[in-house]
Amino acid sequence: MKRLVSLVFIILFFFTSCVGQQQRKTEPTQKNVQRTFTLPEVPIMLTTPKARAEYVCEHYWDHFDFNDSGLIVKADVTEQGFVNFLSLLPYVSKKSEAFAKLYAKAGQNAEMLSHFIDMTTKYLYEMDSPLCDEELYIVALNQLLACDKVSFDDKERVGYYLAKVMKNRVGHKATNFGFIQKQYKRRSLYGVKADYILLYFNDPTCDECHKLKTELILSPIISKKVEEGKLKVLSVCVEGNKDEWKTQSLPHQWIDACDERMLITDRELYDLPSLPVLYLLDRSYRVVQKNTNVEKLEIFFE
Repeated sequence: MKRLVSLVFIILFFFTSCVGQQQRKTEPTQKNVQRTFTLPEVPIMLTTPKARAEYVCEHYWDHFDFNDSGLIVKADVTEQGFVNFLSLLPYVSKKSEAFAKLYAKAGQNAEMLSHFIDMTTKYLYEMDSPLCDEELYIVALNQLLACDKVSFDDKERVGYYLAKVMKNRVGHKATNFGFIQKQYKRRSLYGVKADYILLYFNDPTCDECHKLKTELILSPIISKKVEEGKLKVLSVCVEGNKDEWKTQSLPHQWIDACDERMLITDRELYDLPSLPVLYLLDRSYRVVQKNTNVEKLEIFFE
């Protein structure tokens, strides 16, 4: 299915490219005003989807005028063009080179470069983005740090985000932390034993946390794994609000915990861009899914 989706995407992408080229040739536009995003014309000798995708990615920004600051507010051109660019990257091998070329070109205009830095974080880092991809974000951040056009202040900001996302990466062992339960029994993450551990970082006063808690409880797939003892849900109140925490109600199978000293947030042990946040760990405490959601968890356990 994944391969089929990939091929369908590429076919549609290059059909659009051809249409765009025809429009560019037949519909004159006002001089020096970019009204649409123009895709590169792929040489006819490139016949395989991979070769065509690599070529488009390499030349994606050839017809974009980075010196025109007016394009920053033209979301249908600049932002949509960037979104389509990000959508193409999973199908190419030279991701680092693609970002390096983009930021070098954007560096012709400091205002434009800053805009692309903001869009990179918006689409690859923020959890509500459908394109959120931490590993691709790391590739982009490293290229921004290597780009001599990026200002000192922007590099400080980029470095801050890079340090955040490098913590508890997928495939790496999660950071241990301590917590208390309502009987004031002190435990630690590494003391929890199960095939899988779902970390549910939350604040009992947070409306979104209540919504996610309900989703987890109502999920038949997740509930089944919990009942079978193969999955343990470790609910951690990270705001240190013990009064609110004591009054909240959770399923009896869950581990109801509180970081009463707020070490997780104060020491930034985990990247918690906004609560609630879910991490799925395996029996060795290695991160399987980071900043995940119920849908992805259900697909994984199915």
